[in-house]
Amino acid sequence: MECNRNKGTHFKIESGILEAKKLIENVSIILNSGQMLYNENFKDQGGEISDKDFLISGLLSALSNLAKEAFGEKIEEIILQNQKIFVKSYEKYFIALTADIRIDPVYVKNVLRQIHEVFSERHDVSEFNGDIDEFKNLAPIIKNIIEENKTRIMRLKDKYGKKLQDELKKLVTLMSKENALERG
Repeated sequence: MECNRNKGTHFKIESGILEAKKLIENVSIILNSGQMLYNENFKDQGGEISDKDFLISGLLSALSNLAKEAFGEKIEEIILQNQKIFVKSYEKYFIALTADIRIDPVYVKNVLRQIHEVFSERHDVSEFNGDIDEFKNLAPIIKNIIEENKTRIMRLKDKYGKKLQDELKKLVTLMSKENALERG
């Protein structure tokens, strides 16, 4: 399927996931107060949380609190020109995932749900003492969650993609025949 993207450029989508690891750019876990607990930037492999990451966590926290106070709602997505920031809020914290705009939101929601499950099992943020080093052990787990979901979707694509493609071809052929009968 051909899709038109910003500025007239084209890309081809073979599935809802396009190199998921490359499309997910950042995962952050942030207290509602704005304190960043965990951040993994998949674009910059420096490993340290940068000033930019702290600014983003503060902005997301402020936007989240504004949406809750002013509108009584939660932010779920922020759409930028080439990126989306997916936000999943919980009682004391939220998880933000920045991704390429082409990524499948269902995939992202599964990843966010699984990150929350692992995080909430391992950490009680009500007892947070200010030391974010305790959250560094999440890095391999989160990378594994991303990879497992990507693999699962690729298996589903392999399993059902060909069948779906064949059914679509049949439908297009049938529609073409019906159009020809109507004209002639």
